Amino acid sequence: MGLLSPLLASLPGSDRSWLFYTLASFGFTVAIVAANLVKQLLFSNPNEPPVVFHWFPFFGNTVVYGIDPIKFFAECKEK
Repeated sequence: MGLLSPLLASLPGSDRSWLFYTLASFGFTVAIVAANLVKQLLFSNPNEPPVVFHWFPFFGNTVVYGIDPIKFFAECKEK
């Protein structure tokens, strides 16, 4: 495993599948966020309504909208 061998050797127990699942989950999350950003920034269609910029797909700006919807709409209208 190269760089991770010393780290894995120092951990107790022989079952280290949790490390694989942790790294896979992290990598999947980073890939989804990156794909979302690329889609928003590079592939915007000028014939469609504008999309409010957001980092995480499906969640978008729900927290900001939930805290103060009127302020959220005002800021979006300014943009």
